[in-house]
Amino acid sequence: MRKIVTALAVAALTLPVAAFSGFSGAGSSKSGNERFSGSLTGAPALANVTSYHLTFSGPVSTTGTISLGSGGNKKGDEHTLKTKAGNLVIVLDRDVGNGVVHANSTTCVFTDRITVPATIVGSKSTGSWAGATGKFGVVALFRATGPKLSNGKCNTSSSARPITSTAFSSFAGSGPVTVK
Repeated sequence: MRKIVTALAVAALTLPVAAFSGFSGAGSSKSGNERFSGSLTGAPALANVTSYHLTFSGPVSTTGTISLGSGGNKKGDEHTLKTKAGNLVIVLDRDVGNGVVHANSTTCVFTDRITVPATIVGSKSTGSWAGATGKFGVVALFRATGPKLSNGKCNTSSSARPITSTAFSSFAGSGPVTVK
């Protein structure tokens, strides 16, 4: 189960979510807090490759997708968030790591939360994102309930699978962005 949790957490962590609160602009550029997020439940949250439908708000309000889980967890790795307003390319500012895992030994509910900073690569972004600058704090979260053994204890073996109906993962990010 630990292997599954780590794989899912890493996949979810490579997804960005951003929150924009302010909005100001000079000339044709717009600056403010950008926020994006998406979540999955059930079997899609347990997939080896997860595809999140994201909602963005801030200087660029749009929707988009990102697929995670096939690597790209190291400092310098790029990820493309495909949106209706163009492609937003980000680069990880540090290795993703293993996250912070919490487990309840009575209920067998476990969570894994990963946070990583990312920088916009405006020169590789397209559409409304072309030439954009800024940074995001990206958070990936995974939560599920693991199975119990016949003695009522949590099954923590490497072959244990989370209960599908309890699986939840989210990918989100927020940070200051300037778009041209």
